[in-house]
Amino acid sequence: MLAVAVAIGAGSISTNAYAAGPTNSPAAAKTLNAANAALKAKKWDEAVGHLKEINGVAGHTPADTYLANQMLAYIYVTQNKYAEAAPILEAQLGSSFASAAEKNTINKQLLGIYFNLKNYAKVIELGQALVTSGAADGSTYNVMAQAYDKLGKLGDAVKFIKARVDASTAKGAKPAENELLLLLDYQGRQKDSAGKADTFEKLVSFYPKPQYWANIMPSLISAPENTDAVTINIYRLMASNGTLKLHTDYSEFAKLAIVEGAAGEAVNLIQKGLATNVFPEDRKASANRLLEAGKKQLIADQAALPKAEADAKAAATGDADIRVGKSYYGMGQADKAIEAYKRGIAKGGLKSIEEAQLLLGIALVSQKKGAEATAAFQAARKGSDSKFANVARYWALNAK
Repeated sequence: MLAVAVAIGAGSISTNAYAAGPTNSPAAAKTLNAANAALKAKKWDEAVGHLKEINGVAGHTPADTYLANQMLAYIYVTQNKYAEAAPILEAQLGSSFASAAEKNTINKQLLGIYFNLKNYAKVIELGQALVTSGAADGSTYNVMAQAYDKLGKLGDAVKFIKARVDASTAKGAKPAENELLLLLDYQGRQKDSAGKADTFEKLVSFYPKPQYWANIMPSLISAPENTDAVTINIYRLMASNGTLKLHTDYSEFAKLAIVEGAAGEAVNLIQKGLATNVFPEDRKASANRLLEAGKKQLIADQAALPKAEADAKAAATGDADIRVGKSYYGMGQADKAIEAYKRGIAKGGLKSIEEAQLLLGIALVSQKKGAEATAAFQAARKGSDSKFANVARYWALNAK
């Protein structure tokens, strides 16, 4: 639940005209000044007593009433006497002395007051006025959405806050993180799996925190249609977004890297896992065996790479270039991997153009070439192989 801040400013009340606002009458000056002095001394009851005398002062004006109400509202809100503050602020809202900007401020203050008073219908009424006038801010939308929820109108709360989020993204703006989290909470309570998935995608797109990615990765890594060539790139995504945590994931990732021609990546991964105590004591021996297997394969790959690259360059189609790119990427030479991937894609005749574009994008991300990487991921998504296209979609979010 978001905290609703309610604050009302009260300036000094005197016989002098305000720079922008009503001027008290001479008849009420003594009473207003006495009230103001008590207010400054935080003698709340004394100040309230003086202020309640104003309407009984002979010759008092509507301006005197407005100024007295300003102070009364301040005192009641300061004392958390929201039921007493609400009608006074409502009167101020209808006063001819209040400017349009002041009315918007009062409206927002009343939102908080009525929320605290659990008058949620009034919150929505006042909030809609702010929305219509264009003065609504993020806090307005959040409080209104919560008011719909409190009234048992969860569907309306979802529609309301989702419209706010969609309007932001449609303009190319960044939706507020707390609005996305509020929407996510509502969708979860509605058991709207598709809606939650969409909101999590927005969260990782605009606020790429590991805890948000952690809600996406399990279903992605466990998809039944995944092949080894797909899964390794999901593990790479996990390593990139901070969700690669489990020793089992480290081991599976390393095994796939060896199989997929990126033994150097497997070596680096296991070494990192051992250095950071990812592996528990009873798994360290198997991790070391996997490390040795990776080193052995890496030596073989390094020895074979010059001829493999020469043969690939001479080949009419690009699959051999893609294999060379995998080796270079595994050895930490992303620049050479990019060159090989681009060469293979340009030749064509590939078994999977989607995989090639995905691999190119991942290598470009490692070189911090985000715009090029995004273009490669978009190309992968346009292909017919949905397995790689789906992973490319999440890599594109990660590349932002």
